[in-house]
Amino acid sequence: MSSAEQPIRGDTDVSLHMRTTLTMLALLAILVAGGWYGWQELIGGGTDPSAEPTATPESTESPSAECSTPAPVTFRVDEVTLSVFNAGAPGGTATAVFGGLTERGFQEGEVGDAPDAVQVDGTVIWARSPRSEEVRLVQAQFEKARVLERSAPLGPGVNVLVGADYSPLVEDAPDRIRRQPPEVCAGDTDG
Repeated sequence: MSSAEQPIRGDTDVSLHMRTTLTMLALLAILVAGGWYGWQELIGGGTDPSAEPTATPESTESPSAECSTPAPVTFRVDEVTLSVFNAGAPGGTATAVFGGLTERGFQEGEVGDAPDAVQVDGTVIWARSPRSEEVRLVQAQFEKARVLERSAPLGPGVNVLVGADYSPLVEDAPDRIRRQPPEVCAGDTDG
């Protein structure tokens, strides 16, 4: 091989180093651009002109524009059915309590004696939904009454069991109870 045919070693190394450097810079630029784009999409700062405009801080300051509060719901005694059972009180107590509650407007369920195996101290309210407004309204009729959850009550509606040392009815008990439903906001979904 003649010296004219041999490549000059210095020119090849410079060319190879220059191409490697330029390739690395191009890849670095692509990596930086991709990282910037990904970060913008992650924080919601995308620049898609067809996208819907996002809310500005001024429009999110007024929750009443996006949320509404439904009117309170009122539960009245004439919407609540109850049953009263004697579970250890003197004879006739369940009938007297039942009469006092139905005079207040409660709907009549059943009145009678609880099974012999059921004995309570004081006044106990059995209900499928112990935190319901109906149960709270019945509970408010007594000076002191415990509420217990029962999947199989003795009679229809809210069940009141009167036992030894039962609690008397309150004279000025409420005839209705109000519940404020939760605030409803645009975009909320319930399943």
